[in-house]
Amino acid sequence: MSEDPAQEGASPVGAVPCDQCGQEVPALAWCIRCGDPLGPERRRGRSGRVREAFAAAPEERARAVRLVSTLYPALPREEIRTFQAALVGGTLLVILLAALGFHPVAVVAAAVLVPLVTILYLVDVDTYEDEPLRVLAVTFLWGALTGALFALALDRIFPVGVAAGLAAGPLGVAAPPGFPVGRTIVAPIAGGLIALAGPLFLLRYRRFNDVLDGATFGVTAAVAFVGAQTIVTSAGLFQSGLRPVSPEVLSWVVRLLSLGVVTPVIAAAAVGGLAGVLWLRLRGPDAHEGMLGPLGLPPVAALLAAALLVATPVIDAIGGEEAPVQVVRLVLLVLVAAVALLWLRRIIHTGLIQESLEIPVGPPAACASCGEATPRHTFCGACGVALRALPKERGDATAAPLPAAHARLGAQRLLIAFGVLLAAVTIVALVVAWMIGQGLDRPACPDREQPCPLAAIALPRLATSADAVDGPPFPGYATVAESASGIAVTYDPEIWVVSANDAGFLALDGYGGVISWILDTARRGELDLQGLFDLRRDFFRTRLLGFEKDREPARRLLGTPTLGHRPGIGGLFGGTIDSPQGPGQEVSVAIVGSVDGSAIGLASVIVPFEVRDAGLQLGDSLNNALAWPSDEVP
Repeated sequence: MSEDPAQEGASPVGAVPCDQCGQEVPALAWCIRCGDPLGPERRRGRSGRVREAFAAAPEERARAVRLVSTLYPALPREEIRTFQAALVGGTLLVILLAALGFHPVAVVAAAVLVPLVTILYLVDVDTYEDEPLRVLAVTFLWGALTGALFALALDRIFPVGVAAGLAAGPLGVAAPPGFPVGRTIVAPIAGGLIALAGPLFLLRYRRFNDVLDGATFGVTAAVAFVGAQTIVTSAGLFQSGLRPVSPEVLSWVVRLLSLGVVTPVIAAAAVGGLAGVLWLRLRGPDAHEGMLGPLGLPPVAALLAAALLVATPVIDAIGGEEAPVQVVRLVLLVLVAAVALLWLRRIIHTGLIQESLEIPVGPPAACASCGEATPRHTFCGACGVALRALPKERGDATAAPLPAAHARLGAQRLLIAFGVLLAAVTIVALVVAWMIGQGLDRPACPDREQPCPLAAIALPRLATSADAVDGPPFPGYATVAESASGIAVTYDPEIWVVSANDAGFLALDGYGGVISWILDTARRGELDLQGLFDLRRDFFRTRLLGFEKDREPARRLLGTPTLGHRPGIGGLFGGTIDSPQGPGQEVSVAIVGSVDGSAIGLASVIVPFEVRDAGLQLGDSLNNALAWPSDEVP
């Protein structure tokens, strides 16, 4: 005999007690109350089983990792494939934009991908057609608005500048107080609570009393929150236009896949799962509160949701920014996403079964999924699909709601709508980045072979010869020496602050950490100049996303690299300062080294791209003010 319950007993007569829910139900292939296959009951063979088919999509297992049917459970079977195609197409677009080096545009496309699919889902299935504005306002719009404001506030409290972005490791630069904990632990939990606050507003309305409602509201608010947060956090990338400072491709592609797909999925499952548990506990019948076991307890669910939200930034903090490490982190995040989806899927599955136990059996009607006649209830007796998880029938408003055979848009129109909207967002981002990029890489001085006057630098204050008219030469300047080598540098304390001074290492921060100047030293016999250069370059590669040599001709270093008026070696590089909330600032890195006697010195200046020329000139002024131990100082 076939093991497929849909093939057993095509025309059964009478009723049978379901061993899963304990109710007397029509002896069809599937229980119309809990969706359990009734073949064993009709054979009088087994009892007390757990339904293995997913209530919203009986062709899938309840314990399977499925992205679309879990996040969007009210889709007809054919629409699931359409949404899968939309997600794959959007992901390919993000990869293409990253490969072309259009980083700001790629980030925007990645950030809107899952939120756009979610909006189309709500429109397509039209589950809340009687109150669409209220549902959208307190889920999607709430998530988008609070996500943007939260990103702005986070940037003020824990700014991701050069000093913070490069803190840790052998640099020895201390991060701003609370920065790692704030960005990694506090921010994701606070963001999850804020995203959940919008859906909780709907908990007061008995119109939205199903577990599926709570899960859908939580998923919608979470993806909108994460998408808006990513766009605002990464808005600074537009300062570099469409000519990337960091041309490396693979690490950018992997990072964007994490930002655009995996991170919103984890957030959606965490917030949606917690919302579903709250709906089950506060809106479901008291007799069903224990259906999820310990995971159905709100404190346990809150801890699990917090752990899922924190797991993303914690994993992002592992290792460096090199492409192989990025790939390993992506794999770990995918595993976390799988756990999160399984949790959300179980909540939806349990919620759909729980809702059926209070509904009386109605007259026969045609199932929209399989076309067979089934008593009007919760699950189709012929195919096992949850009728609640299908779009509603339109037409006679006085009739009892039935599932529709197809969603509102249909496969073709849905893909067209998705493609048009995603293309529109991408084109707008392209135009904005292109317009900003028109004024970049133009020298402030027409003669590229001559030093640029300090008056052309757009930073708050630079010392000029006019400062010394009424006072001694170099008024107020300070000198600091690295202890191991004796190499010293003279600096303006109104611009620079010594942030670290250890044996072999000296660091100065300019304008409160907007710019950093780093001096590495060694002695001949311990290391050669090229070796020291390679160590510093490799360190930056671990700390900056897409760190690579800057090959743009308009941004080349002119002349022979010199440090303390000694010729040496050098290079110009580019990378992006990353954070758990997204890449936020592209930087240029100039590394110059030289040798004098037994002393080896290597100076690195790290400047944001928007003040690149000014910052590099400031760093060069320190390079020229560097004194070697052999220099005679009058």
